[in-house]
Amino acid sequence: MPIFRYPRSSLIGDFLRSGGGLAAGLAGLVLAPSSSVVVVISLFFIVLFGWFLWRTIRRSRTEIALISDGIACRDITEKRISWDDLASLKLRFYGTRREHRNKQGGFMVLTLAGPGSKIALESSLEGFSDIVERAAAAAQAKHLEIDAASQEYLLDLGIEAAQPIAAVQAEEH
Repeated sequence: MPIFRYPRSSLIGDFLRSGGGLAAGLAGLVLAPSSSVVVVISLFFIVLFGWFLWRTIRRSRTEIALISDGIACRDITEKRISWDDLASLKLRFYGTRREHRNKQGGFMVLTLAGPGSKIALESSLEGFSDIVERAAAAAQAKHLEIDAASQEYLLDLGIEAAQPIAAVQAEEH
């Protein structure tokens, strides 16, 4: 049972950015005149970068395991989705059009959903393509509808997926 983690090297930048943002927000509260606009903007930065720090801490503790009958994710909580219970698979690309067209930069997010559980994984995760391949195979075995955008991104990873049900129905008419 392989266990996958986010590499420390991919998290260091996020820790530095969140720390810098928090420092800027705190500096705004401490050093700037206490006008309501400065306080609101500083609090906004503190909340935003605090959330980003929390998210980065969770990713640094995340362990993903491909188990015989599904996938398990452990960070602060533990979630499992059996391949038999897989209800949805979505793969999304986040970046500029140029990055997508050139297949450089940006990142992908795989979201898997089952009864009462949702697991979202970013492409910086070790073994991401292996996980996507297993999840796509499970989705095909269950005849789940895979939307056109997800199909395009699966093809970008070299994974052939069944056509979305809507596309198959359109071709039949």
